[in-house]
Amino acid sequence: MIPDDRILTFWPLTILIGPEGGRGLAEYEAELLILRGELRGKIVLDLGCGCTEKFAREIHQAGINCQVISVSPDYIFRKFRNEIINRPDWTKKSIAAQAEHLPFANKSFDLILALHSVLRYSTDIEGLYWLPEINRVLKPGGRALLAPVMLSTTEPNDDFGWVSFSARKAIISFKALSLGLKVSFKGDKEQILELAKPT
Repeated sequence: MIPDDRILTFWPLTILIGPEGGRGLAEYEAELLILRGELRGKIVLDLGCGCTEKFAREIHQAGINCQVISVSPDYIFRKFRNEIINRPDWTKKSIAAQAEHLPFANKSFDLILALHSVLRYSTDIEGLYWLPEINRVLKPGGRALLAPVMLSTTEPNDDFGWVSFSARKAIISFKALSLGLKVSFKGDKEQILELAKPT
């Protein structure tokens, strides 16, 4: 359990995506292949949670007993904070942070989720920083699910310094394995990166 004094209840938000503002439980289930049952009783870190904590709010509305901590670097901006803190269903577990510098104690989370966030907006070189942080805050026996690995599996994306899909998978795998994490790529076209921390 994350102590209340470690949760900055005055931070939240990012760019509105669609009329509902962000990715919700259905998107996480479909794109990360998670099951509601595996969330029960877990402490979950949602990296790059979107503008309205939609996933965390929908977990609560669905009656799933788990604690979701929502993280976004955009929460430092007043415009985004105001949007979330004025919602009547705000979970008050939002933190302004980046995956490369997570403000949590070691071994804090059972499950880390990142959908259209960490992998999408980081270069492979930055993986040197977010991978060790994910490893540090993940509990032994915990998992991290990040997707998509790359927007295109056939074309390089020079904007973010990615060479190719296969090269990116190799770079991530090498870095993760060197930290002692188990690595697998799942789903359609292997677009889901699963990291598992041994017990």
